Amino acid sequence: MGKQKMRKFSSGATRNSVERRIKVALIAGFYNGEGSVCCTSNNGNPYTVLRFSIAQKDYKGKISDTLKIVKAVVKCGGIYRKTRIGKEINQHQFYISKVKDVKKTLQLVYPYLSRAKKTRQGKHLVYLKKVKKYYRKKSVGENMRKKRAYKGSSNNLKNTNPKDLIGSDKLPLHLFPMTATVYGTMALLDGALKYGRANWRSAGVRASIYYDACLRHLTKWFEGETIDSDSGLPHLSHALACIAILIDAVEANKLKDDRMYKGGYLRLVKKFAPDVKRLKKLHKAKNPKHWTIADKKG
Repeated sequence: MGKQKMRKFSSGATRNSVERRIKVALIAGFYNGEGSVCCTSNNGNPYTVLRFSIAQKDYKGKISDTLKIVKAVVKCGGIYRKTRIGKEINQHQFYISKVKDVKKTLQLVYPYLSRAKKTRQGKHLVYLKKVKKYYRKKSVGENMRKKRAYKGSSNNLKNTNPKDLIGSDKLPLHLFPMTATVYGTMALLDGALKYGRANWRSAGVRASIYYDACLRHLTKWFEGETIDSDSGLPHLSHALACIAILIDAVEANKLKDDRMYKGGYLRLVKKFAPDVKRLKKLHKAKNPKHWTIADKKG
């Protein structure tokens, strides 16, 4: 390495105080004997791992003061316990893995290194320059690709993947409206204060009782009564609570199943479906007024 480059690397160190220069020289001495810089590449990329490290044995079970001085002077990196085949050993290691911090540390200790170490570190510094150039070029190419994709979008919106929702294996709990949860919770609170929380899991519930209760609340709501006169809560709250209890009783194996013996309901629904269509077609020309709750309010 030329004198001009050496002066450039050592300029930061020579401006420090005498005490700091002594500490830097001490670090360089340990680095000469115990330190290393590891550079590896993979899949054609010029950089995968770059690590500056110094290892020291523990002193009376504690981290060596040398490593603490190293960390305090270079102001980056960390101290970690070394392992061998998955087991901890009586040794700690200071290492830096960020490229910019490795470069800064190499420039700091460079003037105090041995000739052999300087030759190696000079190669590492050149290597770092190649790394920086590669990633700058890669970053520019990536930005251009994103820019072209953005311009090619029909509405210039952020490109999202609609299959993310479909492809997720987790329950999409966000789909159930929290407003309905609040309604149901209030009715369940009313029941818990009167009969005890989750009392149906102990005693069990009869299907017909909760079906009738749910139907009564829904019918009253549809007939124009919003609030239940007994609890002061919405009828829809009680209807939701009835359905929630039925579902929970089924899953907890606490449902006393007294549903109706199968009759002709489903057959009749299917039978009269064509008549619905026929009647609509028959009265297509007529336009009668359909009365709703809004007419009463008016």
